[in-house]
Amino acid sequence: MNRTPCMFILTLAAATALSGFTYAADGAKGQESQPALKARLIEHIDAKIRILQTAKTCVSAAADMKAMAVCHEQERKQTKDLKKQSRADIQERKVQRPERKGPAPAPAAK
Repeated sequence: MNRTPCMFILTLAAATALSGFTYAADGAKGQESQPALKARLIEHIDAKIRILQTAKTCVSAAADMKAMAVCHEQERKQTKDLKKQSRADIQERKVQRPERKGPAPAPAAK
């Protein structure tokens, strides 16, 4: 299976999930949310990179299979914790945003 399309879809899904979908009062997507989304997304990517770098260092230093298994478990725990924190942050932003009435507006055709 080609990983490039999968990674693109995963990245797009993460960006969509992390965005919080804030809309301005007139129904247009708030432009002020784009820098905030970008900052959150970069922070999340940096956190994943730190986890993988730590795992790489651990595996490089591992002397046997048991040590490598410990590295794998640590990496899985850190990744799950990051995902849990990201979901909590999304829920917090959902609570903070104003209630929308009706369906989200469709993008304007150009």
